[in-house]
Amino acid sequence: MAFWNKDEKGVALDEEQVLNVLKKVQDPDLRKDIVSLGFIRNLKVDNGTVAFDLNLTTPACPVKDQMRDEAVALVKALPGVQNVEIKMTSEVRQAPQLDKSALKGVRNIVAVGSGKGGVGKSTMAVNIAASLGAAGARVGLLDGDIYGPTTPIMLGLDLPPKSVGNRMIPQEAAGLKFISMGLLVKSEQPLIWRGPMAHKALQQCLFDVDWGLRISMKTLRMFQQTRVPILGIIENMSYYICPHCNSQDHIFGHGGGRRAAEQLGIPFLGEVPLDLAIRTQSDIGSPIVLAQPSSPSGRMLREIAERVAAQISIRSYETPVLEVE
Repeated sequence: MAFWNKDEKGVALDEEQVLNVLKKVQDPDLRKDIVSLGFIRNLKVDNGTVAFDLNLTTPACPVKDQMRDEAVALVKALPGVQNVEIKMTSEVRQAPQLDKSALKGVRNIVAVGSGKGGVGKSTMAVNIAASLGAAGARVGLLDGDIYGPTTPIMLGLDLPPKSVGNRMIPQEAAGLKFISMGLLVKSEQPLIWRGPMAHKALQQCLFDVDWGLRISMKTLRMFQQTRVPILGIIENMSYYICPHCNSQDHIFGHGGGRRAAEQLGIPFLGEVPLDLAIRTQSDIGSPIVLAQPSSPSGRMLREIAERVAAQISIRSYETPVLEVE
């Protein structure tokens, strides 16, 4: 049933008018209007009040405030409208190629990788996951480093996960569900596993855990060869921030990540500084995006997480086929 109201000139105001004006609001990432995308839910027009849900593809949408404000302005401009009520909601789409039987309940998998060690994969993974969780997403983090897992330190965890039947229950910290080899063996115990044993351990962490949503592992060329969609490049330790005067020095050069992204034709997600605060917060098990969200590094990492979320939404509207060559 359609609800409608009359303006002061006697012109009927109905849902169709509201939807027509809302078609002017474009999602800049998906490049379609919010009506065609099915974002408008539970629309009601009653006594000069227009109310609806704006259901986005991710709670971490970087342009949600922009689209909400534009929608409010356009609807308020309609004759007879006295009040506009918008409820912001989200519904994460499942990646089309994801094996639903092996990872029940997981809608998207995001891998954080690089071509070498010691460049901050764990730091990026923890802070991106924590940012998405803080925005309202249900996030699971898998530390795929078999030989030198550090994410338990960054999340302040050291207790092994509990088991129910033959499945592990992940630990929870910083709004995340989390599993790591670092929780399964003592920190001083060396791992000398090779090939099948390491592979089996990673499989168990992935498939024998009751997950809540997303994951992290390894590496660019492998992703290209197996045609796994690449969401973008992050330039970590892009520049040094002096803790005394806040000056910036590009001690490792500058712009390499952006140039690589341009050459590969993939998004550049952002530059993260070599910041003492990131290391300090990681060492005490409190990600900087939660402990110091307004700091320059905290803001940058949250912006990167939003861009990751946007790319996930874009990819979910495409239907890539996973092939191994």
